[in-house]
This record gives sequence, C-alpha cells and structure tokens, in this order.
Amino acid sequence: MLRRFNGQRMGANEPTIVVKLDTSGGVVTRDDEYMRRFRQAQVREYFFGDSKASLSPHTQQVDYGQFSVYKIPESSDMLASLLPGGEAEEEPTRKPIYERVQPSAQMQNAILAIVQADVNDTPENIRDASVVGFVYIAEVDEKRKKLRILTPIGGRIPHRALIWGSWPTDVGELVG
Repeated sequence: MLRRFNGQRMGANEPTIVVKLDTSGGVVTRDDEYMRRFRQAQVREYFFGDSKASLSPHTQQVDYGQFSVYKIPESSDMLASLLPGGEAEEEPTRKPIYERVQPSAQMQNAILAIVQADVNDTPENIRDASVVGFVYIAEVDEKRKKLRILTPIGGRIPHRALIWGSWPTDVGELVG
C-alpha cells in the first residue's frame, strides 16, 4: 500500500500519506484450531446461509476453457508493502502480479474469487478489480477437463477472471 498510494493526489488534489502502525498491545491471538473452525463456519455460511436466511447453493459442471484462472506466484513480493510497521522491506523486484494457470487437481476444495475484470485484462486491472463473489471447486476431472463448482445461488457463472489465492486453507469438503 505504501508504494501504491503514498504521495498520490486524490480528490481535492491533496497528497495521500500512508503511515505504518505497530501492532496494538491489546491484540489477542487465537489458537489455530479455533481459527480453522471459524473460517470453515464462515465459508459454509457464505454458500449455505445461516439460521436467519437459507441459501440454495447450486453445483454445476463447467469446461476448463470457460474460465481464466489467475494465481499469485508463490514467490510474489506483491504484498511486501503490507508488512506491519517496523519490519524491513526489501527492494522490490519486478515479478508478475498473477500468472495464468490451467485448472488442476490442486484446485480441488479451493475457493476462487470472481472479479469484475475481463478474462483478457492486464494483471494490474485484475488486481484492482472488485470481487463480485466466490466459487468453491468441488471436483476437478482432468480426463474430461471439467470442474464441478459450487455457487451460493443458481445461474450461470459470469465470464470473468477468477483468482486462486492461498486463503482460506483447509476449507474441507462442502459438497458430498
């Protein structure tokens, strides 16, 4: 954020100043098991609803070619500017923001974000695009080149770029 926004001029032509803050002394850390269960509950609520509002999740089979999937490279320095205050930031190297990937068995049980960007947009436009929603990859059939995808509501998935991140980990199976 520091590199991206610091010194930019906004609305009234005033420069933006980004300040890194130290972690508050009152921050309470949660144990890993609690956070894993909490994430799973949040993901389940997104797709199936809660006690107040029940959703009708929908699974569908789609071809590999129907989507363009982008992934942040493992060695990406893209988020280096989001380090907490006081941590050293290395000199940035120009690595790709996203790399286009083909669906694979590694995607099974992953959540992908659908962004408001065309599949052929630049990586910068895809990075800056708003998230429209999320899909869950229930099954990857590499022989038939098909994906079984869970969405929170029925209907066609828009022809937009999909982002495959490293979070949330360990979602587990949402679809039997």
